[in-house]
Amino acid sequence: MPQPVIESLMPGAGIEGGEVVITCRDFLFSTHDEARVKFDGIESRPISASSTRVIAPIPSSSLVEAGEVWITLETNGSASAGHTFVAGRKLSENLHPVANPAVDSEGRVFVTFSGARGQQVPVSIFSIDRDFQ
Repeated sequence: MPQPVIESLMPGAGIEGGEVVITCRDFLFSTHDEARVKFDGIESRPISASSTRVIAPIPSSSLVEAGEVWITLETNGSASAGHTFVAGRKLSENLHPVANPAVDSEGRVFVTFSGARGQQVPVSIFSIDRDFQ
């Protein structure tokens, strides 16, 4: 049986709750239960899988360390070589962002916040510094 090969990842970075699309070849399996994706050895059950494309959720940051990790495809004792992926750290929850955040030259993250539909918020721009404050 040929060894699966990871050709590309989209996106190349993400945080828990996100998904990564893995373009591959020779990822051969008989049942969906046999298809496995691992992030530094932590298994993530694919949402969708075929011999050429896999969609997998990014595991919780409590399981996978932030930084560069290896993604592998595994089935029936056959595993791909690893492909690098950057796992981010979730900084906040329960926000309703207007658009993607911006990062300045000092590493501060700026996000806009509109609140839930119909909600008026007292502050609409937030800054998170490198110490996560």
